[in-house]
Amino acid sequence: DYYKKLALYVKSKKPNAIVVLNPGTTPDKNYFEIADNIVVFENPCNDYKNYSQPDWLKTVPYYKKSYLWYECTFEDYKSLTKKFAPSL
Repeated sequence: DYYKKLALYVKSKKPNAIVVLNPGTTPDKNYFEIADNIVVFENPCNDYKNYSQPDWLKTVPYYKKSYLWYECTFEDYKSLTKKFAPSL
């Protein structure tokens, strides 16, 4: 409820604002109803190899979720971007 109220407040002040949440963990799927984008992973690339996302998250469009990988090589970034946003 807190984030929903906050998102509605932001949109009331700036209707074209983009609301991004970074909960620090895999969010409940209901959060995607109130945010334009949610950070679903923020860790080094090597940690991503062990990351297992829930099946429902795979159905969320790529433009609604963000993955923040760091300590990656350029090739890692290219590979991960292709995997999650194949049309780019």
